[in-house]
Amino acid sequence: MSDKQLLIDNGRLVALMPHLLGARPEDVLVVMPLQKDDSRRPTMLCHVPDDQSVWVDEARKFQRYDGVGVAIVAFANHERAETSSSVVAQMLQNSGAHVWTRVATDGYTWVDLDSGDVGTVSQTDRDRIAVEFIHEGQARPYDSMAQLRASFEPSPSKDLAAAMNDAFHHTAMAGRDRRSLINEQRWMTHTIVNFVSTGRLPETSDAARLLCDVQVIPLRDHVCTEITHEHAAAHAALWKGIMTQSPEEARAPAASLTAFGLWLSGDGMQARLALEQVPGHYELANLIGLAVAAGVDPAGWLPPDPDSKVYVKRESADTPRTSRHRDVPPPSAGDDGPAPRR
Repeated sequence: MSDKQLLIDNGRLVALMPHLLGARPEDVLVVMPLQKDDSRRPTMLCHVPDDQSVWVDEARKFQRYDGVGVAIVAFANHERAETSSSVVAQMLQNSGAHVWTRVATDGYTWVDLDSGDVGTVSQTDRDRIAVEFIHEGQARPYDSMAQLRASFEPSPSKDLAAAMNDAFHHTAMAGRDRRSLINEQRWMTHTIVNFVSTGRLPETSDAARLLCDVQVIPLRDHVCTEITHEHAAAHAALWKGIMTQSPEEARAPAASLTAFGLWLSGDGMQARLALEQVPGHYELANLIGLAVAAGVDPAGWLPPDPDSKVYVKRESADTPRTSRHRDVPPPSAGDDGPAPRR
């Protein structure tokens, strides 16, 4: 038996996928790196399309796996799994990757497309993997991709609009001088670190204050620089919780920060779902969307040196032209307005 056959347990591999993706996959193809090295190489995913001409374009997303051993897991019927995985495998091999296994599965049984071996996903493997992820603080996966998508949608019963009116004075204070801005940034850091440590969402007043703050570019960018590879998933969970409570006109920054955290943690699929919640044109969301669509490896992103942070006025296309609090305009916000909503 070869080393790669000893390493790969197809049943465990299939059982792992819902936890990596956040939901039980449907009609998708997953490329899973099997070799560890010094760089982060997150799982990549694409939908299995009906049109064969699309497969080559989808396969290009995996070209960065040069020299890496990978498994291809296709959640589709045998014919579509065979065709789509063959295209992706050829593209990977042309790029220098080593395809160790191709598996077709419905989530319960699996077929090795190279050897013809078949098997089932044991309950023991499911339970063992679930315990591992729960121990790491990960939520249980959703039963379907539709449920996962719905979890990103707004929750009208928890709208923060009223609380934002009460919290806005903190954001206004931050615009008065450099010291006030830095103090607000420190409060944001303290509040976010507390969530990362405890997993408990902030009180309504604090969530509204964070949401008010990230409407302002220097404060939003401060949050971006606080998101690290190690804690990116936790930051994404925080901003997802705030995003689902955001009124539409304030949702874009929270949705973009959610997407950024998900992308940085290696979850491009859920990053796309977060970007779907951006209600109109938003520069930061566009940049993240480009990175996700191009399959950019988040390992290449490095947070800036804290000493290099800029606290002075900065203009951005993300800055709103108007504010509901017209008597106290957002601090350091510039005056470039957003493009019309789509």
